[in-house]
Amino acid sequence: MRAFAQSKTAKNMLIIGDGELKTDLQALCKQLEIEDRVEFLGWVNHPYAYIQQSRLLISSSQSEGYGLVISEALYLDVPVVAYYVSDAIDHQLSIANLKDNLVQPQNIDALAEKIDQNLAQYPALNFDKTLLSNENMVGKFLSLIQDDHCSHV
Repeated sequence: MRAFAQSKTAKNMLIIGDGELKTDLQALCKQLEIEDRVEFLGWVNHPYAYIQQSRLLISSSQSEGYGLVISEALYLDVPVVAYYVSDAIDHQLSIANLKDNLVQPQNIDALAEKIDQNLAQYPALNFDKTLLSNENMVGKFLSLIQDDHCSHV
């Protein structure tokens, strides 16, 4: 939210989902004087239309393992800027040639800069989308489990 407010090019933000932090985020919007630029949609069963119409997905999670929404956005050709909080997110953005869009957690200035860079350039995504498919990811997880199990036998 702070990086969005600091951005020079970001105009509007949609926040999809409900949770215990919603009231805090709404209060932060007022504090940052951006409440007229942020819309809270609440829970949406099928967010794909919103993602597909977006110019950028910002994942500012501090504890994301494998962000399904990141894969969904990339699959829909929407660039992603994210905090580097796991190797899984690093892997997802690397597949889409967006590794430069990873930012150290809580670096608001760097996140705002990446938002502006992506909105100014709007990078075209050109990668093998099957690498982000559920089938491929399940196969990778299974091979990790099997490799780990075999090494302990």
